Amino acid sequence: MEFKVNRNSFLKIMQTVIIITGREINNQNNPQFKIEADSKENKITIICTNNESNFKKEIKVDVIKEGSFCTNAQKFFELIRELYDDEILFKVLENKWLLVKSNKSSVKIPSYDKDKFPEINFSLEEDVFSLKAKELDEVFKKMMDFVSDEPIKINLQGIFIQASEENIRFISSDSYRASECFLREKKIKKPKKAIIPSSCFSAILKFLENEKEENVDIHLSDTFLQIQNKDSFFQTRLLNEDYPDMDNIFKFEKGSYVLKIGLKEFLREIKILNVIVDDFSKIMKLVLSKNKLKLESEKMQTGESSHELDCFFEKESFEISLNINYMLRALQNMETKTKEIEIHFIDKDKFITIKDCAEKDYQIVMMPMRSSW
Repeated sequence: MEFKVNRNSFLKIMQTVIIITGREINNQNNPQFKIEADSKENKITIICTNNESNFKKEIKVDVIKEGSFCTNAQKFFELIRELYDDEILFKVLENKWLLVKSNKSSVKIPSYDKDKFPEINFSLEEDVFSLKAKELDEVFKKMMDFVSDEPIKINLQGIFIQASEENIRFISSDSYRASECFLREKKIKKPKKAIIPSSCFSAILKFLENEKEENVDIHLSDTFLQIQNKDSFFQTRLLNEDYPDMDNIFKFEKGSYVLKIGLKEFLREIKILNVIVDDFSKIMKLVLSKNKLKLESEKMQTGESSHELDCFFEKESFEISLNINYMLRALQNMETKTKEIEIHFIDKDKFITIKDCAEKDYQIVMMPMRSSW
Protein backbone atom coordinates (compact mmCIF):
# COMPACT_ATOMS: atom_id res chain seq x y z
CA MET A 1 0.00 0.00 0.00
CA GLU A 2 1.24 3.49 -0.87
CA PHE A 3 -0.36 6.94 -1.02
CA LYS A 4 0.35 10.67 -0.66
CA VAL A 5 -1.76 13.09 1.36
CA ASN A 6 -1.91 16.77 2.32
CA ARG A 7 -0.66 17.11 5.88
CA ASN A 8 -2.98 19.87 7.13
CA SER A 9 -6.27 18.35 5.95
CA PHE A 10 -5.16 14.92 7.19
CA LEU A 11 -4.27 16.31 10.61
CA LYS A 12 -7.78 17.77 11.10
CA ILE A 13 -9.31 14.34 10.52
CA MET A 14 -6.82 12.72 12.89
CA GLN A 15 -7.97 15.07 15.67
CA THR A 16 -11.35 13.30 15.64
CA VAL A 17 -9.63 9.90 15.48
CA ILE A 18 -7.49 10.58 18.53
CA ILE A 19 -10.45 11.75 20.63
CA ILE A 20 -12.18 8.43 19.95
CA THR A 21 -9.26 6.01 20.24
CA GLY A 22 -7.53 7.62 23.24
CA ARG A 23 -4.11 6.47 24.45
CA GLU A 24 -4.48 3.14 26.21
CA ILE A 25 -6.74 0.74 24.28
CA ASN A 26 -5.12 1.14 20.87
CA ASN A 27 -2.54 -1.71 20.66
CA GLN A 28 -1.51 -4.60 18.42
CA ASN A 29 -3.88 -7.08 20.09
CA ASN A 30 -6.83 -4.70 19.91
CA PRO A 31 -6.31 -2.37 16.90
CA GLN A 32 -8.63 0.65 16.91
CA PHE A 33 -7.36 2.60 13.88
CA LYS A 34 -7.23 1.53 10.24
CA ILE A 35 -6.62 3.12 6.83
CA GLU A 36 -7.70 1.54 3.54
CA ALA A 37 -6.39 2.82 0.18
CA ASP A 38 -8.41 2.44 -3.05
CA SER A 39 -6.39 2.97 -6.26
CA LYS A 40 -9.45 2.82 -8.55
CA GLU A 41 -11.24 5.74 -6.90
CA ASN A 42 -8.05 7.43 -5.68
CA LYS A 43 -9.26 7.68 -2.10
CA ILE A 44 -8.42 6.46 1.38
CA THR A 45 -10.90 5.46 4.07
CA ILE A 46 -9.99 6.22 7.69
CA ILE A 47 -11.81 4.08 10.27
CA CYS A 48 -11.50 4.07 14.06
CA THR A 49 -13.41 2.74 17.06
CA ASN A 50 -13.35 2.48 20.84
CA ASN A 51 -16.11 -0.16 20.91
CA GLU A 52 -18.65 2.51 21.92
CA SER A 53 -18.14 5.13 19.19
CA ASN A 54 -17.08 4.59 15.58
CA PHE A 55 -15.81 7.01 12.93
CA LYS A 56 -15.22 6.72 9.18
CA LYS A 57 -13.95 9.35 6.76
CA GLU A 58 -13.28 9.02 3.02
CA ILE A 59 -10.92 11.52 1.36
CA LYS A 60 -9.52 11.89 -2.15
CA VAL A 61 -5.74 11.45 -2.28
CA ASP A 62 -3.02 10.28 -4.67
CA VAL A 63 -3.11 6.48 -4.26
CA ILE A 64 -0.07 4.79 -5.81
CA LYS A 65 -0.84 1.26 -4.61
CA GLU A 66 -3.97 0.01 -2.86
CA GLY A 67 -4.01 -1.87 0.45
CA SER A 68 -4.65 -1.26 4.15
CA PHE A 69 -2.89 -1.06 7.51
CA CYS A 70 -3.54 -0.68 11.24
CA THR A 71 -1.22 1.13 13.64
CA ASN A 72 -1.15 3.01 16.95
CA ALA A 73 -3.35 6.09 16.43
CA GLN A 74 -1.66 8.21 19.10
CA LYS A 75 1.86 7.69 17.74
CA PHE A 76 0.60 8.16 14.19
CA PHE A 77 -1.08 11.46 15.12
CA GLU A 78 1.96 12.78 17.00
CA LEU A 79 4.18 11.94 14.06
CA ILE A 80 1.97 13.74 11.50
CA ARG A 81 1.67 16.74 13.81
CA GLU A 82 5.46 17.17 14.02
CA LEU A 83 6.09 16.98 10.26
CA TYR A 84 6.21 20.34 8.50
CA ASP A 85 6.02 19.53 4.79
CA ASP A 86 2.73 20.01 2.95
CA GLU A 87 2.75 16.53 1.41
CA ILE A 88 3.43 13.22 3.19
CA LEU A 89 4.03 9.79 1.69
CA PHE A 90 2.80 6.60 3.43
CA LYS A 91 4.03 3.20 2.31
CA VAL A 92 3.68 -0.29 3.83
CA LEU A 93 7.01 -2.09 3.46
CA GLU A 94 7.60 -5.81 2.90
CA ASN A 95 8.28 -6.36 6.60
CA LYS A 96 4.82 -4.82 7.36
CA TRP A 97 6.31 -1.67 8.84
CA LEU A 98 4.84 1.67 7.80
CA LEU A 99 7.13 4.22 6.14
CA VAL A 100 6.14 7.86 6.74
CA LYS A 101 8.17 10.19 4.54
CA SER A 102 8.30 13.93 3.88
CA ASN A 103 10.94 15.95 2.04
CA LYS A 104 13.21 16.14 5.07
CA SER A 105 12.16 13.21 7.25
CA SER A 106 11.80 9.46 6.90
CA VAL A 107 10.28 7.48 9.78
CA LYS A 108 9.24 3.83 10.16
CA ILE A 109 6.62 2.63 12.65
CA PRO A 110 5.15 -0.86 13.16
CA SER A 111 1.76 -1.77 11.74
CA TYR A 112 -0.72 -4.16 13.40
CA ASP A 113 -2.56 -7.21 12.13
CA LYS A 114 -5.42 -5.68 10.12
CA ASP A 115 -7.44 -8.92 10.39
CA LYS A 116 -7.93 -8.18 14.09
CA PHE A 117 -9.68 -4.88 13.37
CA PRO A 118 -13.39 -5.22 14.29
CA GLU A 119 -16.02 -5.21 11.57
CA ILE A 120 -18.17 -2.09 11.78
CA ASN A 121 -21.51 -1.59 10.04
CA PHE A 122 -22.25 2.00 9.02
CA SER A 123 -25.38 1.14 6.99
CA LEU A 124 -28.29 1.95 9.28
CA GLU A 125 -31.61 1.58 7.49
CA GLU A 126 -33.61 3.82 9.81
CA ASP A 127 -35.65 7.02 9.62
CA VAL A 128 -33.54 10.14 9.21
CA PHE A 129 -33.67 13.90 9.54
CA SER A 130 -31.17 16.36 8.04
CA LEU A 131 -29.74 19.69 9.18
CA LYS A 132 -26.56 21.72 8.98
CA ALA A 133 -23.65 20.47 11.08
CA LYS A 134 -23.39 23.97 12.58
CA GLU A 135 -27.02 23.80 13.74
CA LEU A 136 -26.54 20.46 15.52
CA ASP A 137 -23.28 21.75 17.01
CA GLU A 138 -25.16 24.71 18.54
CA VAL A 139 -27.78 22.39 20.06
CA PHE A 140 -25.15 20.17 21.69
CA LYS A 141 -23.25 23.13 23.12
CA LYS A 142 -26.48 24.49 24.65
CA MET A 143 -27.32 21.16 26.27
CA MET A 144 -24.06 19.55 27.40
CA ASP A 145 -23.42 21.81 30.43
CA PHE A 146 -26.58 20.48 32.10
CA VAL A 147 -25.77 16.77 31.86
CA SER A 148 -25.20 14.95 35.16
CA ASP A 149 -21.74 13.65 36.05
CA GLU A 150 -22.91 11.73 39.15
CA PRO A 151 -22.27 7.95 38.79
CA ILE A 152 -25.59 6.99 40.39
CA LYS A 153 -27.58 9.03 37.85
CA ILE A 154 -26.81 6.86 34.83
CA ASN A 155 -29.94 7.85 32.92
CA LEU A 156 -29.00 11.55 33.22
CA GLN A 157 -25.48 11.09 31.87
CA GLY A 158 -26.41 12.15 28.38
CA ILE A 159 -28.68 14.26 26.17
CA PHE A 160 -32.18 12.92 25.67
CA ILE A 161 -33.48 13.17 22.11
CA GLN A 162 -37.16 12.70 21.31
CA ALA A 163 -37.98 12.62 17.60
CA SER A 164 -41.56 12.67 16.38
CA GLU A 165 -43.78 13.65 13.46
CA GLU A 166 -44.04 17.15 14.94
CA ASN A 167 -40.46 18.10 15.92
CA ILE A 168 -37.11 17.02 17.34
CA ARG A 169 -36.77 17.70 21.09
CA PHE A 170 -33.56 17.68 23.15
CA ILE A 171 -33.39 17.62 26.98
CA SER A 172 -30.51 17.50 29.45
CA SER A 173 -30.62 17.66 33.26
CA ASP A 174 -28.60 16.96 36.39
CA SER A 175 -31.68 17.09 38.71
CA TYR A 176 -30.86 20.63 39.91
CA ARG A 177 -31.21 22.32 36.52
CA ALA A 178 -32.33 21.35 33.05
CA SER A 179 -32.47 22.65 29.50
CA GLU A 180 -34.85 22.00 26.63
CA CYS A 181 -34.39 22.78 22.94
CA PHE A 182 -36.66 22.18 19.92
CA LEU A 183 -35.97 21.90 16.22
CA ARG A 184 -39.50 22.65 15.06
CA GLU A 185 -38.97 22.21 11.32
CA LYS A 186 -37.35 18.80 11.66
CA LYS A 187 -39.60 15.74 11.68
CA ILE A 188 -39.29 11.98 11.64
CA LYS A 189 -41.92 9.47 10.51
CA LYS A 190 -41.31 6.80 13.14
CA PRO A 191 -41.14 8.25 16.70
CA LYS A 192 -37.85 7.57 18.50
CA LYS A 193 -36.48 8.19 21.99
CA ALA A 194 -32.79 7.85 22.88
CA ILE A 195 -30.07 9.07 25.27
CA ILE A 196 -26.82 10.21 23.64
CA PRO A 197 -24.04 9.49 26.19
CA SER A 198 -21.87 12.34 27.47
CA SER A 199 -18.73 10.24 26.90
CA CYS A 200 -19.00 10.89 23.15
CA PHE A 201 -19.64 14.68 23.28
CA SER A 202 -16.04 15.71 22.56
CA ALA A 203 -15.85 13.46 19.50
CA ILE A 204 -19.23 14.64 18.18
CA LEU A 205 -18.28 18.31 18.53
CA LYS A 206 -14.95 17.76 16.75
CA PHE A 207 -16.72 15.83 13.99
CA LEU A 208 -19.29 18.62 13.52
CA GLU A 209 -16.59 21.31 13.61
CA ASN A 210 -14.83 19.67 10.66
CA GLU A 211 -18.08 19.43 8.68
CA LYS A 212 -18.74 23.18 9.11
CA GLU A 213 -21.62 24.28 6.86
CA GLU A 214 -22.25 20.81 5.41
CA ASN A 215 -25.66 19.18 5.79
CA VAL A 216 -25.60 16.02 7.88
CA ASP A 217 -28.13 13.20 8.17
CA ILE A 218 -29.11 11.99 11.64
CA HIS A 219 -30.08 8.31 12.00
CA LEU A 220 -31.55 6.81 15.17
CA SER A 221 -31.74 3.05 15.60
CA ASP A 222 -32.60 1.21 18.81
CA THR A 223 -28.93 1.03 19.79
CA PHE A 224 -26.97 3.62 17.76
CA LEU A 225 -26.96 7.27 16.79
CA GLN A 226 -25.29 7.91 13.44
CA ILE A 227 -24.38 11.31 11.98
CA GLN A 228 -23.21 11.30 8.37
CA ASN A 229 -22.84 13.12 5.11
CA LYS A 230 -21.61 11.82 1.76
CA ASP A 231 -18.11 10.89 2.98
CA SER A 232 -18.09 11.18 6.79
CA PHE A 233 -19.71 8.89 9.38
CA PHE A 234 -19.83 9.17 13.17
CA GLN A 235 -21.63 6.48 15.15
CA THR A 236 -22.10 6.04 18.89
CA ARG A 237 -23.88 3.51 21.07
CA LEU A 238 -26.88 4.92 22.96
CA LEU A 239 -27.44 4.62 26.70
CA ASN A 240 -29.71 1.70 27.50
CA GLU A 241 -31.68 3.59 30.15
CA ASP A 242 -35.10 5.24 30.56
CA TYR A 243 -34.99 9.02 30.77
CA PRO A 244 -37.20 10.55 33.51
CA ASP A 245 -40.38 12.36 32.49
CA MET A 246 -39.51 16.08 32.45
CA ASP A 247 -42.77 17.42 31.01
CA ASN A 248 -44.03 18.78 34.32
CA ILE A 249 -40.88 20.85 34.75
CA PHE A 250 -40.99 22.47 31.32
CA LYS A 251 -44.76 22.83 30.98
CA PHE A 252 -45.80 24.43 34.26
CA GLU A 253 -47.86 27.57 33.98
CA LYS A 254 -46.02 30.87 34.01
CA GLY A 255 -45.78 32.34 37.48
CA SER A 256 -46.99 35.78 38.49
CA TYR A 257 -43.41 37.07 38.63
CA VAL A 258 -41.73 37.90 35.29
CA LEU A 259 -38.39 39.67 34.95
CA LYS A 260 -37.12 41.01 31.60
CA ILE A 261 -33.58 42.36 31.34
CA GLY A 262 -30.77 42.89 28.84
CA LEU A 263 -28.48 39.85 28.84
CA LYS A 264 -25.19 41.69 28.31
CA GLU A 265 -25.45 44.00 31.32
CA PHE A 266 -26.99 41.30 33.54
CA LEU A 267 -24.17 38.87 32.74
CA ARG A 268 -21.50 41.53 33.26
CA GLU A 269 -22.68 42.33 36.78
CA ILE A 270 -22.96 38.66 37.72
CA LYS A 271 -19.35 38.10 36.60
CA ILE A 272 -18.22 40.93 38.89
CA LEU A 273 -20.25 39.52 41.79
CA ASN A 274 -18.74 36.07 41.14
CA VAL A 275 -15.26 37.42 41.96
CA ILE A 276 -16.44 38.22 45.48
CA VAL A 277 -18.68 35.21 46.21
CA ASP A 278 -17.15 32.59 48.48
CA ASP A 279 -16.06 29.37 46.71
CA PHE A 280 -17.91 27.31 49.31
CA SER A 281 -21.38 28.89 49.15
CA LYS A 282 -21.58 30.27 45.57
CA ILE A 283 -24.93 31.89 46.40
CA MET A 284 -26.24 35.15 44.96
CA LYS A 285 -29.54 36.83 45.76
CA LEU A 286 -31.87 38.56 43.32
CA VAL A 287 -33.89 41.28 45.06
CA LEU A 288 -36.64 42.67 42.85
CA SER A 289 -38.82 45.74 43.19
CA LYS A 290 -40.81 47.62 40.56
CA ASN A 291 -38.54 47.86 37.47
CA LYS A 292 -35.42 47.47 39.62
CA LEU A 293 -33.10 44.50 40.19
CA LYS A 294 -30.49 44.27 42.91
CA LEU A 295 -27.85 41.52 42.91
CA GLU A 296 -26.31 40.76 46.28
CA SER A 297 -23.68 38.54 47.84
CA GLU A 298 -23.42 37.65 51.51
CA LYS A 299 -20.91 39.68 53.50
CA MET A 300 -17.91 37.38 53.99
CA GLN A 301 -14.15 37.47 54.47
CA THR A 302 -13.82 37.44 50.69
CA GLY A 303 -15.76 40.69 50.42
CA GLU A 304 -19.24 41.98 49.71
CA SER A 305 -20.96 42.83 46.43
CA SER A 306 -24.10 44.73 45.46
CA HIS A 307 -25.28 45.73 41.96
CA GLU A 308 -28.40 47.63 40.86
CA LEU A 309 -29.90 47.34 37.37
CA ASP A 310 -32.92 48.67 35.55
CA CYS A 311 -35.29 45.98 34.32
CA PHE A 312 -38.91 45.23 33.49
CA PHE A 313 -40.68 43.90 36.62
CA GLU A 314 -44.25 44.92 37.42
CA LYS A 315 -44.64 43.50 40.95
CA GLU A 316 -43.69 45.39 44.09
CA SER A 317 -41.16 43.01 45.68
CA PHE A 318 -39.69 39.55 45.37
CA GLU A 319 -36.38 37.90 46.23
CA ILE A 320 -34.77 34.56 45.44
CA SER A 321 -31.33 32.98 45.97
CA LEU A 322 -29.55 31.09 43.18
CA ASN A 323 -26.32 29.21 42.52
CA ILE A 324 -24.14 31.76 40.74
CA ASN A 325 -22.20 29.11 38.78
CA TYR A 326 -25.41 27.63 37.40
CA MET A 327 -26.68 31.06 36.40
CA LEU A 328 -23.39 31.99 34.71
CA ARG A 329 -23.37 28.81 32.61
CA ALA A 330 -27.02 29.30 31.65
CA LEU A 331 -26.50 32.88 30.50
CA GLN A 332 -23.22 32.11 28.71
CA ASN A 333 -25.06 29.46 26.66
CA MET A 334 -27.35 32.23 25.42
CA GLU A 335 -24.70 34.92 25.07
CA THR A 336 -23.83 34.69 21.35
CA LYS A 337 -27.29 35.53 19.96
CA THR A 338 -29.54 36.67 22.80
CA LYS A 339 -30.09 40.37 23.57
CA GLU A 340 -32.82 40.20 26.20
CA ILE A 341 -33.94 37.40 28.52
CA GLU A 342 -37.01 36.80 30.62
CA ILE A 343 -37.01 34.90 33.91
CA HIS A 344 -40.24 33.43 35.27
CA PHE A 345 -40.68 32.82 39.01
CA ILE A 346 -43.49 30.97 40.81
CA ASP A 347 -42.14 31.44 44.34
CA LYS A 348 -38.76 31.44 46.04
CA ASP A 349 -38.78 27.65 46.58
CA LYS A 350 -39.78 26.56 43.05
CA PHE A 351 -37.97 26.17 39.74
CA ILE A 352 -37.24 29.34 37.78
CA THR A 353 -37.39 29.38 33.98
CA ILE A 354 -34.95 31.37 31.83
CA LYS A 355 -35.83 32.14 28.20
CA ASP A 356 -34.57 34.20 25.30
CA CYS A 357 -37.23 36.84 24.69
CA ALA A 358 -36.86 36.42 20.93
CA GLU A 359 -36.32 32.63 20.72
CA LYS A 360 -38.96 30.43 22.33
CA ASP A 361 -37.51 27.03 21.38
CA TYR A 362 -34.80 27.01 24.05
CA GLN A 363 -35.32 27.31 27.80
CA ILE A 364 -33.47 26.55 31.01
CA VAL A 365 -34.96 25.68 34.40
CA MET A 366 -33.08 25.90 37.68
CA MET A 367 -33.70 25.14 41.36
CA PRO A 368 -33.22 28.00 43.86
CA MET A 369 -30.99 27.82 46.93
CA ARG A 370 -31.52 28.72 50.59
CA SER A 371 -29.73 31.79 51.89
CA SER A 372 -29.25 32.92 55.50
CA TRP A 373 -29.04 36.67 54.94
